[in-house]
Amino acid sequence: MASAIENGMTLWMWPLMATQLAYDWVETMTSAQSVIDARMPVISVAWANPFTADYRELARIVTEKTSAF
Repeated sequence: MASAIENGMTLWMWPLMATQLAYDWVETMTSAQSVIDARMPVISVAWANPFTADYRELARIVTEKTSAF
């Protein structure tokens, strides 16, 4: 069980933790948008004509996505 001091520190630090969480969330959303912008042309070409798709790049996208999670 947490001590009174630990509980007090948790209450004292929550605004800083919330700020860090918000910063991390904005950074993730900004990065996600740039990744989507870079990958959508490759995916749309593959969707339009599967015979001319860049399967090496598509495989790399899937590999990166699975390793990220």
